[in-house]
Amino acid sequence: YYIAAIILLLAGTTVYILFRDGVAIVEWARQWLGIDTTLRIEQRTLHYFVAYCLSDALWYAALLLTQRALLDTSRQSLFYLSVALPYLLETAQWMNIMPGTFDWLDIATYTIIAIPFIVTTHSNERHSISRR
Repeated sequence: YYIAAIILLLAGTTVYILFRDGVAIVEWARQWLGIDTTLRIEQRTLHYFVAYCLSDALWYAALLLTQRALLDTSRQSLFYLSVALPYLLETAQWMNIMPGTFDWLDIATYTIIAIPFIVTTHSNERHSISRR
């Protein structure tokens, strides 16, 4: 789990650095790495997804993988809080409680990432209970 989570974190960071502009830390990272251009994909919807959703999705999957690796009965609530986290953040953006832009595509992306984790975690919980 941990190696996969690290790979997902690195992939998300790479996408963020290559496709995002106007973010101070990205500009610093690009300068440090010697990258002087922002990548663009001609197809607008695909570019939007890659530039604005993919990094979040990869980082979210890394968080859930890490929580899954730590999961035991005493930490189940932490796992489910991790599942809810991006939804809470998007809601806070929608309500202007925190800066950012609410995006339905983010919600859809998080849901696609979360479903397999929720299903397999729930299945594993039932399986471990039945073995007791």
